[in-house]
Amino acid sequence: MTKVINVFFLTYAFIFYIFTLVFSNWHMFFRRTFDAKPSLTSRAVRTFLDSSLKYAFLGDEFVRKYGKLDRQPPDRILELTGDEVFEIYGSQVFKHDHIPLESQQRGFILPLIEGAIKDFEMKFGKKPESVIEIGIGNGDILAKLSADHPEIHFVGLDMKVDSAKSKHSGRENLEFLGGYPLQVMEGLERKFDIAFFSSTAVKFLPGELRNYFSYLKDANVQYILMNEPTWFDFSFTANDDTTSILITYDNWFHNFCGYLSEAGFETKTLKRQKYREGYDPGNVHVNLIASERRD
Repeated sequence: MTKVINVFFLTYAFIFYIFTLVFSNWHMFFRRTFDAKPSLTSRAVRTFLDSSLKYAFLGDEFVRKYGKLDRQPPDRILELTGDEVFEIYGSQVFKHDHIPLESQQRGFILPLIEGAIKDFEMKFGKKPESVIEIGIGNGDILAKLSADHPEIHFVGLDMKVDSAKSKHSGRENLEFLGGYPLQVMEGLERKFDIAFFSSTAVKFLPGELRNYFSYLKDANVQYILMNEPTWFDFSFTANDDTTSILITYDNWFHNFCGYLSEAGFETKTLKRQKYREGYDPGNVHVNLIASERRD
């Protein structure tokens, strides 16, 4: 009798474990299943899952409240400027600072920026005048670029820029502006030649992402570069599909290429790269994107 009870409880525990595993990662479970052999049926099933189950299990209230907005509302801005968020993303010292910046995940975008600067010079016969970063953290990326390119003016936008200002003060070709970036940009008279995001746009609402890209197009930006995390098997291709999937309470995986295309930018480079060695966040990889304005 004891054996039967033990087997029953072990079986129940195993089933519960599998259920919990699938439930907590249901979006990846189904996506792996239906991406294995793409077909009209799999696309229909995925559409159903994306439009119903993901909202039921992952942030239904968040989607209802914010999913259709085209910019962050005041209450969300207060959340995103909180001391805890600032400590994580705006601290002067990152836990990986002992590693060269180029080898850190945030530094993966540096070759794309250097490439865009060269492409701009070849296309227009001069160096770009200004480069903007949206979401700067502690400003290390812009500080390096401003030192390497003293002839270019660099602007960094973020909710809070105190740390970046205190760490990288004194450079004439570098400035940091605090506030809700979309609102700050709309108040700027300066035009920008190159814009880039690094682990920032995953926080944008779908409509908000459209707003950023639309503004950058109107601001005469020639190149938009992105360094954004995504799950390895998330359907991410250089097409016109404007798909956004809510992954956690306030993180989205957008098909950036589709949104860029919609705004008038053509994807020139699209590659997926693993996080640096020694740091394994699971099945998360980085998508590196370089896009150019369509004339």
